[in-house]
Amino acid sequence: VRRPHTFALRCYQLDARERQVIEVLSNEIGRPREDGDEPLGCEEQLIATVRQLVGLAQALPPYTQYTRSGLSAPVCAVRDLLRTARDPLALLWEDLPEALGVDVGGTDGPQAFAKALVGSLSELTSAFPKLLDTVEEEVRTAFGMNERGRDLQESLRLRALPLLKHAGDLRLRVFLREAAHEGTNNGHDWREALARTAAGGKPPNHWRDEDVDACATRLRALAAECAALSELVAAAGGDAAATVASIGLLEPGAGERRAVVACSGDEAKPVSDLTRKLRRTVRSSGLDSRSQLMALALAARELLPADAEAREATS
Repeated sequence: VRRPHTFALRCYQLDARERQVIEVLSNEIGRPREDGDEPLGCEEQLIATVRQLVGLAQALPPYTQYTRSGLSAPVCAVRDLLRTARDPLALLWEDLPEALGVDVGGTDGPQAFAKALVGSLSELTSAFPKLLDTVEEEVRTAFGMNERGRDLQESLRLRALPLLKHAGDLRLRVFLREAAHEGTNNGHDWREALARTAAGGKPPNHWRDEDVDACATRLRALAAECAALSELVAAAGGDAAATVASIGLLEPGAGERRAVVACSGDEAKPVSDLTRKLRRTVRSSGLDSRSQLMALALAARELLPADAEAREATS
């Protein structure tokens, strides 16, 4: 009342074609009517339909509101129009039909418009579930698993359980704890929990497109860490007192030579004696630490098995 210049009123005068469009859209996306509900006038249906459309767009996860991955240009345009809509008439008669490439004035214009718009909304609502499917595929690829869905979750859980108490790295331990969790995590999809830990705590429903690639890279790194930890745990054989080492040497053109070895019991003393001799020799060389490490690696080259032998020895 004190600032009337900040408000405006508009009268909607709908012709027969516009009324038909509103009726079709209301039937397709409108709120189901209950017995006893008062019938809405066409103008009321217009506002209710637009409110429903805008509400659907606003309810999308932040990821879906910004992603362009896997979405067609018209669908992205529909989403952006619904997020910034100000004029219901311009939205329905001009902006959305133009984005969808539909002529609402044609013979089957209202039905074609409603079908295209509902299809776009369906594509938008499925964007986040598709993201979780992508995360699942990245988990399968990174960990070399063939299962899907709950079977994949269970296989990953069984693989993570024996590693959890041995993980020293905080990020790996958090990932293994989530992977070892049975069922849902606070009602969330298990893939959401894994994706969040792989992304450093950023929930996937708040990701941007670049976070998807970063998650895939991190999952591969975590899988490699899990594989190395599995080898160490297997080599220890349940002996808590055992010292386990993973040694690898990568040379250009020669591939990787690696081995996982454990030492305990009667082997400990002669190994300790040889270690002391090697330390004295290395320290007396006068070389810096980098050169000393290189010399030790090259000395171990003859003891490390080749690729095929390494895989057989550590499998």
